[in-house]
Amino acid sequence: MTVFHYNKDLFPHYGPYYQISTTKHTKTKLCPSFHDFHLLTKCQISPTVIKIFSLFLSHSLSSIIIIHLLKICPLERKKHTILSSLYHLLLRSSPNMEALIHHFTLLSDQALVDKTFDPATIEDLMRLFEVDSYKAWAALETEQQQELEAAEESIREAEAELDRDMEWGMEEYRRTLEEMERMEAAELKELEEKAETARRTGNLLEKAATIAAKRHIAAAMGSAAASMRSAWKTASGSKVHPS
Repeated sequence: MTVFHYNKDLFPHYGPYYQISTTKHTKTKLCPSFHDFHLLTKCQISPTVIKIFSLFLSHSLSSIIIIHLLKICPLERKKHTILSSLYHLLLRSSPNMEALIHHFTLLSDQALVDKTFDPATIEDLMRLFEVDSYKAWAALETEQQQELEAAEESIREAEAELDRDMEWGMEEYRRTLEEMERMEAAELKELEEKAETARRTGNLLEKAATIAAKRHIAAAMGSAAASMRSAWKTASGSKVHPS
């Protein structure tokens, strides 16, 4: 009987974890805390299990699941064409580096004890290493490109914010300068008006002083002339006739 456990997170439509029997075609509910699946080869695998394996391999599997699949005995794989097909199907999937390293360890151990070991198996694994490395490099380049684009976008946003702040500052400076020029012009106009008023007042005072001086001079001259005439008359009246 082949016992197969699967993760309900990968296949929610299958419900909880089940134990599938290929002989009785029955299923028994298992403990939901079991997060991996194992394949125990005790007899010929049925087509039903092959379909389930195909479903699993078409999904993104964790490294733990892949490692468990890689633990299938290579000798049993040679005996059963179904296991061999599953093995090559697994090699065509996209395992991560951890699973590849574990698989390489298993193949190295097998090469030490199995005289019929096929070196092409390791060559296939090396190609998977190369593909995984290219994928990792491409993912890293994509991540770096995304980080670069995000940094450039941040710089553009910072530059736009700086431009807005500079425009606001220049506008505030222009408004302040215009206000200062307006105040200076008003103060200058007020000073000019005061100076003009003072000039007119000075002219009026000058004219008034000139008129007053002329009148004072005229009055003084008139008074002096009257005094001279009075003195002349007095002098003329006091003269004695010679006869």
